[in-house]
This record gives sequence, C-alpha cells and structure tokens, in this order.
Amino acid sequence: MLRNTFATGIVCGLSWLVTAPAIAFPDGTAQGATDCGPCHGNTATQALIVTIDGPLQLGLGEAATYTVSIPEVGAGAALDVVVDGVALLNVLDGNTRLASEELVHVDSSVAPPTGNLGDWSYDFEVLAPDTEGVTTLTALLMQFDGDGDPTPADIWNVASLEITVPEPGTGVAGASALLTLLALVSRRRSSAG
Repeated sequence: MLRNTFATGIVCGLSWLVTAPAIAFPDGTAQGATDCGPCHGNTATQALIVTIDGPLQLGLGEAATYTVSIPEVGAGAALDVVVDGVALLNVLDGNTRLASEELVHVDSSVAPPTGNLGDWSYDFEVLAPDTEGVTTLTALLMQFDGDGDPTPADIWNVASLEITVPEPGTGVAGASALLTLLALVSRRRSSAG
C-alpha cells in the first residue's frame, strides 16, 4: 500500500510539472542588465525609450536619487539596474529589491510582476565610491502587456549613464575657482591693454 501511495505521489508531482504554466523569473532575476532572454528575447527593442534621470556628477561617498522609466505603455514595467565599480545601489521603491547587488523588480510567484502593474518609473539611490573615477549606471526596463505570456508584446531596452566622481576640489567648486581665475586674468589683460 505504501509503494502505491508513493508511486501515485510521484506521478501526480510529475503531472503538475508538465501542466504548470511556464513562469520564468517573475520576481526579478539579476542578469547584469544585458538582456531579458531567454524568456523575452535577447534583442532590445530600440523603439522603447528608457530614461535615466539623476546627477551626472557625485562627490566622493555622496548619495543621490536616480529614476529610471519608460513611457506609460502596456500594463507595466520590470527592471534590472546595475552600477559598475564600487558604487552601491539602495532600494527606495517598494516594487524593487536588491539581488546580487542589482536592483530588480519585486513580485509574488506569479507572472507578470503584479506589483509593477501600472508602474513605469522606479526611484533608487546610488552611493558613489570613495575614490575618483567614472561609474556607469546601466538600466534595463521591460514593458509587459500583463497577459502572463512572455512574448511577443513584452519588449525591453537598455540605457546607460556615466556618473563622474571627481577628485576633491575638482568638481563644482574647482570649476567655479577656475572660472574666477579666468575672469581675473581677463580683467588684468583688459586693464593692461
């Protein structure tokens, strides 16, 4: 009797696997913001415009809020955001979470990302590194149509933003000092001439 129950359990379990809907990465998966494949294809849709808003320059260790968005089309959006170097991302939006140091969308165990229905914009924080250089922020956003089928109406694209972290004294204050110096030199030449 125990063997029949065990065998029935295995058969039922296998039949569930065969009949279960194909739901891939509904809660966001860190993919390096390179593509949404294999489920949504490996080719970006250039017509989908991904926008990144935020400062182009941060001071050493400074934090700033950035926003990634797509136009309000489809049912909603899913995302994967990464920064290179030693800059850090912090969650500010309840529909996002960190996975392997990448910002991804949040959801339950069903597709599409229900928390992201009607949501085309996400805020997050970038913490600049403690060393000067250029940090690249890359954001992949996917527009989904809400039918639970990963293709063909679900499309995605990528945008990047370079954030400069200058040496202390060479940022806005340094530029201001340089402009002041140039103004003084210009005045001296004018009065000498």
